[in-house]
Amino acid sequence: MNQQNENLKQESLQAEGKLDAVYSIVTRNRTTRVKPGGQVEIDVFLSGYSFPERNKLYIQLSSPYILKKKNPGVLIFNIAFAVNEKTGKMQPVSGKKYQQTYPLKQDGATIVLNKGYFSEIPLQTEGKKASELEVGRVMSESTWDGEAPILLKMNMDKKSPSGDYDVTFTLTYGTEKNLRQDYKTVQFHISSWWERNQGWVATLGVLTALASLIIKAVFRILRDP
Repeated sequence: MNQQNENLKQESLQAEGKLDAVYSIVTRNRTTRVKPGGQVEIDVFLSGYSFPERNKLYIQLSSPYILKKKNPGVLIFNIAFAVNEKTGKMQPVSGKKYQQTYPLKQDGATIVLNKGYFSEIPLQTEGKKASELEVGRVMSESTWDGEAPILLKMNMDKKSPSGDYDVTFTLTYGTEKNLRQDYKTVQFHISSWWERNQGWVATLGVLTALASLIIKAVFRILRDP
């Protein structure tokens, strides 16, 4: 009986739009290894349900000195909340047509996500009846025109020290009285000169040793005919 009452309560809250929002950050690292002067790309998704009253996404690097000073990078947003040209109604829209960019600083960025990121996918709600067990699929759980909801591009400085580095995404959301957080840390590696060249250096070493053996053999033949 208690479980049945709880289910009815949740259904009522959802119908009234008062269901507490719950979200997790999901990341996909496109560039696990990069050389100094290269670019790291990370896709960011959100999985969950319902609308938070407030939100912010905070992005921080473990070292700000690895990024270019003049052009550290950009954040590309592929979801918006705008007027639908066909219906004239406000709804979530997506794709390259609605892309927006936000400059990244060396110490990261803090952004407020628009309502579209937490909206259900329109095609799921128009003319379709959801299953009683279904939790609606939100816009930020899908790719649009082949792009993730958020794409982070970071430009490495040519003098970046080699090693492992982290970038942390922290999402704070909810109401004034009930804030929640989720975070994900993504690691990437800046390769050293040796890591980038050890293959041909090793090959050169083998060829040098082989050439040395051949020269010694030739001298031995010439010396002892």
